[in-house]
Amino acid sequence: MPTLPPSPSLDDLIAFVGEEVARLCQRNRQRVDGALLAEAVRARFPDLSYPALGVERLVDVVRAAEERGLLVRHLDVKHLEVSPAGVDAAAPSPSCLEARAGRVGGPVPREIWQALLFVHEGQGRFIDRQTGNVIIVSETQAGSYTGNQRYVELRPIPPEVQKNWMQEFVAENAEAAVATGAIESDLWYTAFWEQLQAVRPDLATAWSAKRTRHVIEYLKSWAKENKVPLSYLLTPRPLSPGALGGRATSNVPDPRAQHGREDEALRVAVMGALGDMSLDELLSLSLPLRHLVRHFRPR
Repeated sequence: MPTLPPSPSLDDLIAFVGEEVARLCQRNRQRVDGALLAEAVRARFPDLSYPALGVERLVDVVRAAEERGLLVRHLDVKHLEVSPAGVDAAAPSPSCLEARAGRVGGPVPREIWQALLFVHEGQGRFIDRQTGNVIIVSETQAGSYTGNQRYVELRPIPPEVQKNWMQEFVAENAEAAVATGAIESDLWYTAFWEQLQAVRPDLATAWSAKRTRHVIEYLKSWAKENKVPLSYLLTPRPLSPGALGGRATSNVPDPRAQHGREDEALRVAVMGALGDMSLDELLSLSLPLRHLVRHFRPR
């Protein structure tokens, strides 16, 4: 996660919320409760003032993050509950566990999303075919990357393509017809979502989820056409318990086959705690070497 200033801008805060939701969902393997998210925001920005950023509370930031396609808010519960974009919004809380092992199809990383869906005047965005890094350069520097086979430009998805997605959504949802005029407005990208939100919040949520699915399918085709590994463009979802069932990965028996539910719950909690530790704290842990050998692969 990038380093953020003690007093963030609204854009910084929105980005942090999106990334924190993805982290918490993967760590806890369930939807992210609003109270947990608020605690994470307070811990990162203890002196944060929402009014100073032009919003009233966390839910306003969540709404903006959803509008940008960073997360999805679940409206089947009364309290604030969210998941990363790309996770089935209709699924129950364990939805973060649903992807199969090795399958790519999770949320679109923020830098990829912004490159595809936002216009950046005077800038070019390129992805490194070897490392997956996204490089932002000025227009005057873009030429040296365009002529290099190692890099490929990330151009925004054409407006007509995105507007077709909107029209499809309107055709599939009668209530969305009131937002038809927004598709051809000057601020079509945000106006469409805002009008859906005014009709019914879960209608806007449904559009956000559908748009994310369209973007993922677009990326799959784009990756194949431009010979870019799909894993650079989509964040892999966490493995589900037993996803590797049937494949022997070592001669050591799978601990899950030997222990009950309470042991597995403790194992998940320990893994979550490890994800919160700093490098110094991890280096201070004492672990039997045989467990490290099982997971270590020299590069």
